Amino acid sequence: MASPTLADLAELPALVRALQARVAELEARARTPEVEELVDARAAAAILHMTPGAVRAAARRGTLPAVKVGRRVRFKRSALASSVRG
Repeated sequence: MASPTLADLAELPALVRALQARVAELEARARTPEVEELVDARAAAAILHMTPGAVRAAARRGTLPAVKVGRRVRFKRSALASSVRG
């Protein structure tokens, strides 16, 4: 293996800074997971100007996307917002 040249050693601080920046970016991404806010049928009904029963019925029909959390049905706030926009 050849010894590093003076030019290689001159580039070392810039490489270290670039690696430190990338590590900081990855650590920040790991600390802030992408978490979607879920709401219950009552909150979804308020957003959609519907009754909670109509929201649950739409979820059963598959016309409103829903997520099962244990035995409960929850709705993604972003999906509700896009339903309102049409």
